[in-house]
Amino acid sequence: GFEWSLRQAQDWGIALKELEQYKLKYGHCRVPHRFAENPKLGVWVRRQRTEYKNFIEGKHSAMTQERIDSLKELGFEWSLRKHY
Repeated sequence: GFEWSLRQAQDWGIALKELEQYKLKYGHCRVPHRFAENPKLGVWVRRQRTEYKNFIEGKHSAMTQERIDSLKELGFEWSLRKHY
């Protein structure tokens, strides 16, 4: 219910702050999936890409436009594939 949604939103906000700290330290948002310093952050970043893909495809997703905007502001890369 609402309480669970609030908790998820708070957790998302905390993870976003951790991503901001990562970017300050490393200069980018490409957190490795197996990031020893903060394993949960690597998993979270990967999940954001999956949720974004679902959002774009019109599938059920926890992603929102507000979250997309917040991640874009940080310079989040939605795909790690190289573009030539």
